[in-house]
Amino acid sequence: MIAKVDSLVDATPLEFVTEVSGLTEPPPSSTDQLIVTPETGLFRASRAMTEEERKKATADAEKQLQEMQRPPPVLADYTLFFDDWRDADGVKFPHKMRRAMGADTIEEWTVSKVKVNPKVDPKRFAGES
Repeated sequence: MIAKVDSLVDATPLEFVTEVSGLTEPPPSSTDQLIVTPETGLFRASRAMTEEERKKATADAEKQLQEMQRPPPVLADYTLFFDDWRDADGVKFPHKMRRAMGADTIEEWTVSKVKVNPKVDPKRFAGES
């Protein structure tokens, strides 16, 4: 249920509301909550959370807060090294590639065969029907 609040007694989760326009339902029961956005004056009624739902919501909120408070990951520079350049059908291509962070090698690739402009079957790019 959403309605426009014409005047408020309190702008926090409400117990009292006066002059609600567009409200055709009875006021919420004691197990419902009335949530108001003071900027817009709109409110909605929702049922109260069970103890289990409240604990889960609290745990989720605490987890999100901890994630937000963590420092951002440290950015690291890495360098790519290309070596063992050989001719492949008139095109020079590196046959050894290495990625390093600082003095440490993180990855190393060795290329054994290079094909320049190979023929590719167009069906390979067709979507599955």
